[in-house]
Amino acid sequence: MNLLAWLCLSAGLLPAYAGPEDALDPVSRKFYEQATTAESAGKRAEAESLYRLLHEQDPSFVPASMGLGRALEAQGKTSDAEALYRSLDTDADAIEALARLVAPRAPEEALGLYRQLESLRLGDPLPFCAETRLLAVVAAPNAAGRGSAAVGSAALSGADEARGKRILEAQSTWERCVTLSDGAQPDLSVLLVLLDALLPAAPESEFETMATALLQEALTRWPTATEAPELRAQLDRLEVERSARGVVLGGAEPLTGADLGLLKQARGWLATDPMRARAVSESLLERAPRSAEAHGALADATFGTDWTTSEIHAVRARDLDPDDAANHLRVARVLHAAYGGRRDAEAVVAMRQAVALRPDEPEMLLQVADLECSQGEWQRASVALERWLQISPDPTLVVGVKARLEALRRAPPVVPPLGSTPSGSGTSLAGVSDAAASAWRVALVYLDRGERAAARTELDRALALAPGVPALLNVDARLRRESGDVPGAVRAWQQSLDRDPQQGDVQLALGQTLEVNGDGEGALAHYRAAAEVGEVDAHYFLARSALAVGDWSTVDAELAAFNAAGGQSTQSSLYAVAAQHLSEQARAHAWNVRGVAITLALLGVGVPALVVLRRRSGSDLRQMLDAAPTSWHDAARILAAIRHEVLKHNTTVLPDIANALDRGDRASWDAWRPGAADLLARFDGYVAALVLLGEHHGVRLVAHRDPVLAPMRSALGSLVRASKRSRAPRVTDLRAHSSALNGQGYTALGTLVTEICILAITPALIQSVYNRVAAEPGFNGAGLPPVAFSIRGPGGQVRLFRGDIEDILANLFRNALAAGAHVIDVVLGDDSDPITGHTWFEIRVEDDAPGQLSTAMIRSRYISRGLGLAVDLLNRHGGTIRVESAPASEGGVNAPRKAVVVQLPAVEAAPVEVEW
Repeated sequence: MNLLAWLCLSAGLLPAYAGPEDALDPVSRKFYEQATTAESAGKRAEAESLYRLLHEQDPSFVPASMGLGRALEAQGKTSDAEALYRSLDTDADAIEALARLVAPRAPEEALGLYRQLESLRLGDPLPFCAETRLLAVVAAPNAAGRGSAAVGSAALSGADEARGKRILEAQSTWERCVTLSDGAQPDLSVLLVLLDALLPAAPESEFETMATALLQEALTRWPTATEAPELRAQLDRLEVERSARGVVLGGAEPLTGADLGLLKQARGWLATDPMRARAVSESLLERAPRSAEAHGALADATFGTDWTTSEIHAVRARDLDPDDAANHLRVARVLHAAYGGRRDAEAVVAMRQAVALRPDEPEMLLQVADLECSQGEWQRASVALERWLQISPDPTLVVGVKARLEALRRAPPVVPPLGSTPSGSGTSLAGVSDAAASAWRVALVYLDRGERAAARTELDRALALAPGVPALLNVDARLRRESGDVPGAVRAWQQSLDRDPQQGDVQLALGQTLEVNGDGEGALAHYRAAAEVGEVDAHYFLARSALAVGDWSTVDAELAAFNAAGGQSTQSSLYAVAAQHLSEQARAHAWNVRGVAITLALLGVGVPALVVLRRRSGSDLRQMLDAAPTSWHDAARILAAIRHEVLKHNTTVLPDIANALDRGDRASWDAWRPGAADLLARFDGYVAALVLLGEHHGVRLVAHRDPVLAPMRSALGSLVRASKRSRAPRVTDLRAHSSALNGQGYTALGTLVTEICILAITPALIQSVYNRVAAEPGFNGAGLPPVAFSIRGPGGQVRLFRGDIEDILANLFRNALAAGAHVIDVVLGDDSDPITGHTWFEIRVEDDAPGQLSTAMIRSRYISRGLGLAVDLLNRHGGTIRVESAPASEGGVNAPRKAVVVQLPAVEAAPVEVEW
């Protein structure tokens, strides 16, 4: 130790580099280490004694004092812990612990402590999160559900006013917490507590708007958070409740005269033109808002396209006329279809009510049996099917219904205990001892938890007790392959197949492993064995192997077998898209062969010209997008998937692998290379999807000519070839491939996605939409007014497809003109959300059309066909729409009287990465 360090240590000035115990003398340090060890081991009384000794010896050593407080709390001595924390009134950790301790009984004191903590920990979001939780809990009603104790925009008094102030304070504190988190995800459970205070506070008030904004912001920033499903459910519920408030309650009114004609017309359009059926149903609902038939017609017209509207009006029809079985049946259908089985319990109750009202309806009995089965109500389902068989059943369905009934009556199988499964399959455990079965169970639990080392230990114990069991050997092979022990994995799989060769999935896995490691003949043998036992994907691998050697007849035969076995369905095979691409190559080859034969027969020359013509004809990716704008949405989804699923999550490690190889370490390359072939297959599958998309839109995409896709395919192909060789690739080659994939390829794909997803809203765009509407048969030649534009701010861009914004604007213009507008003004500009600070791009369409139009009318859909579609499109893209009174100008009688205001989230000028 040099002289300066010795002097600092003597004076007590040398800082603690390793931990707080370095500030103690050797004896005290030993006691501190023993105390922390006892605390970690759960020995609370021992930890308390040791920490107390240190605290009494040196009260200024805060780590020991905090350890004493934790030990006291762990033993339930909260009063002693509180007194200790209060004695450390200047330490941030003690203040935090004290606030947490007193919060349940003294929230106001806890709030003061957290505010004191703010100044001690400048920039730390934790105190603000804790304050938000406390304020929200204090402000939440004791036993209030949503819709109780409304705190609206009107003046508040007493407890309601105090609660409202607490809610506003909690919201402001949460915004501060989010800001200080600096992009990181804060504790979203705090937001859920805040919403519990906001949502019951005041339907149709600023609190509901505040809750909506908070939900939208959280889902935009952290869409994959654990709390995201609950946040989405709350946001969806808000939308449903807002729409439901626009529905008038009351008894049903019968339809007469012309209204009956409209009902018949709506039902007539239902099968052929649902949009027209919806428009007629909405018109009927305006004429008869308390008609159960009108609500039912609108529910049927929006079934499958607008679930929220369909559910609202199905429920309203049932409430207005609960004696009509069709209304209960409609509610059951919507709940079952819209929620993917999550609300089948409610759906089956509605279906039972329908059957009770109409017990002799055969079709209804079959539907209720299906729903009962989904809920595990086997006895109820049997009763429904028995009733169906009694009342003149359809002879074409009798056999199937009887088979279902027999299956329901059959006694459930008794699951044998582990270790007594009959032999004859790869999962057989015949002859396995209880100890081996127990070790295997523990190994599977460790595997589910991702603890591979512990799973390995337990599996070895099971194999020692029960060697040669195929199921255990398969798990052994899986773990060996994951750890890079390919020879060991091959041996384990081979032993498993020696015991039971009928394991198609194991044959396929072994074949893939051998192919990746360069044993093509061995892989083919296992692919054939897998195909013989009915493994669908084996035919694809056989076809791909035949393609590699130019055996086109085998390619055709294996693809035919693949499709015949159901592989053409993406639900049956993971390789359906890749097989489709392979089929296109086979068809292209067949046409090339025919063309060559014809050319040779006629001219005797020209084969090279034909091949060159074939490869040079067609379009690249950008030409396809320019020629087919309607393909943009699907193309953006596929390109984003390539960026994230193929590149971002797989190839970004290539520079690190190259650096490791440069140091002579090839372990990372050996770990990466087994997945190279699957990575190329995934890329080829996405490219095949792009080719099919182009064909659907009448454009032939030639991927090998594309300046973006071709270099990426070449780099991936080179990586696959390198992965099959025993020697490691050259570092320069690996870096070049990484540059082609992670540099030029990733950037080029991102540029394409951004170009087709980001749209600039300009007067020229809006004018083109207006010109198109004005040229429609309903308006052409009617002397329509010109559109006047004014721009507020620098303008902006939105994340929207051109077709969607054109539909929104066309519907706004169409409704204004149809309502008799003589003046139409469009104002473009930016608007900042006062709560979130986010920037919105705003489009104001002002007109002087007579008649009433309000925000409530738009959101409840009680208008003509156009604005309902506009609202749906805006909801889908996170936008809003409302109606405002427009200020009068010098235009006199023709001055604008109202404005329909559309707001969409603005996109920053910097490049934005698109996630799908």
